[in-house]
Amino acid sequence: MEAVAGVRALKHMDDKRSETEEMKMKGKQEKRQFVAMCFALCACLAFTAYSLWLQMRRYVQLGAYAFDLGIYQQAVWLMSQGKTPFVTVRGMNILGDHF
Repeated sequence: MEAVAGVRALKHMDDKRSETEEMKMKGKQEKRQFVAMCFALCACLAFTAYSLWLQMRRYVQLGAYAFDLGIYQQAVWLMSQGKTPFVTVRGMNILGDHF
């Protein structure tokens, strides 16, 4: 009878040990997932920031390669200077090109 009680006590201790080991493993796995998510987020933010910087640098240096962007960029610049928005790229006024 005492032997059975001793076996039960040992089994109970083993169960507690395995539960704590599982909790530790689960905590380590959650920490790894958190670190991986932080790394992925930082990588995405770095890529976005670099792409934005590259495009803004190209735009500021007037190196935009889109034809339409050049038309509207010239029109906005002319209107901001108080001049008639006659776009030389198309050879017509930007406000009257639909008629």
